[in-house]
Amino acid sequence: MDAIDSGSSPGSFPAMRWVSANEIYADGTHNAWPDLCRWRGRYWVAFPAHAEGHGLPHGLVMLSSADALTWEVVLDITDDRWKIEADETWPAQTVFFLPTEERLIMVFWSAARGDNSVPADLETSLRDRWFELGGSEVSWERWVMRHGASNRTRVTYTEDGVNWTRPTPLLEPGWWIWRPHTAEGRHYMIGFLNHAQLGWTITPELESMIPRGDSIAPLDPMRGQGMELFQSASMFLSEDGLSWTKVSDIASNDDDEPDFNFGPDGRIVAVSRNGAAMKHATAYVSDPPYSDWRELPLDETIHQPAVLFHHGHWIVGGRYFDELTYGPNRFDPEHSLEGRIGTRLWYLDEATGVLTEGVTLPGWGDCGQPSILPTPEGDLLVAYYSCSETIDENLPVGGGRHPGKFSPCSIYLARVAFDT
Repeated sequence: MDAIDSGSSPGSFPAMRWVSANEIYADGTHNAWPDLCRWRGRYWVAFPAHAEGHGLPHGLVMLSSADALTWEVVLDITDDRWKIEADETWPAQTVFFLPTEERLIMVFWSAARGDNSVPADLETSLRDRWFELGGSEVSWERWVMRHGASNRTRVTYTEDGVNWTRPTPLLEPGWWIWRPHTAEGRHYMIGFLNHAQLGWTITPELESMIPRGDSIAPLDPMRGQGMELFQSASMFLSEDGLSWTKVSDIASNDDDEPDFNFGPDGRIVAVSRNGAAMKHATAYVSDPPYSDWRELPLDETIHQPAVLFHHGHWIVGGRYFDELTYGPNRFDPEHSLEGRIGTRLWYLDEATGVLTEGVTLPGWGDCGQPSILPTPEGDLLVAYYSCSETIDENLPVGGGRHPGKFSPCSIYLARVAFDT
């Protein structure tokens, strides 16, 4: 795809522009949520693949390339290949690379069945306690409903790029994980714990969420109601990428999909999606040893965040929503900046939380989850997904308030350059 005038960044930030955006995998099905890394001189992209729609079980495909231009499939497995427990409904739901000198590690989570039938001997006491803590009937029902799922975290690795170990459990059930990063030989990762997947108990973290269950703005029907997921975020540390221990608790703000990266002097900036709907994202800032975190509210909805420090600036990528609507914009590169939903990079001011638009990548409909990798030349490679530009038949999948979720979807790789 040829580049277009994709806008510039005002103020003191260098202008970003995408110079290419290529569909690197398309097979007429739903392929989404890619991760990108470089290991042993090659580029690697992995993503859930081959599904009939957005919310249905996917298999897994992995691509490799020497030049980020020509890609080959090096792994293609069915949706049950990495299943290790009988009640799993979607193994390897979202996968992330952790490249080390010895191994290419992959961490991921799987979806499993839960049970949202409140035990009769506990229901009265739990409800009473919920209301004592400032909860409502609406938030109580949301918490009960969330017991219907259980997430499991896994780890696998390869030493040759071909053969992968059988996945093994990573954290306790109820945890989700997002993209790990390495600094000075140690590996870090943020996990987010669903406090409706820990049995029928009100944890201390949940106690702080209950009074805010219906009070987190915005609350209109298109943007979600208060606490939706009842999740908290924590930082984990590993010496080998296989065994992880908790470093600190970050926040209990319905945190979801929290990515982060390292800046000067080891400072971490993390960005959390915050819930399932369209509430604004939140950033968190911490200095070594990452025991204390400063909360930084943002003024944009950002789904599936990616964070890095590059050219002296913090950059955040993710899916954006520019209007209070779920209506999809078509795949139209000449008018990509007019799209209501898409994939975008911003500059972030870590002191104020102000986001400055950098570049919007071509895409439409069901799209997002950028994974960003600096190149030796100083550009950025961005892997993301979008409804396909090359496959004409794009039918709505799912229902309810989400007519923008279409299938098929494809995996894209964009190169982003900076004008200095």
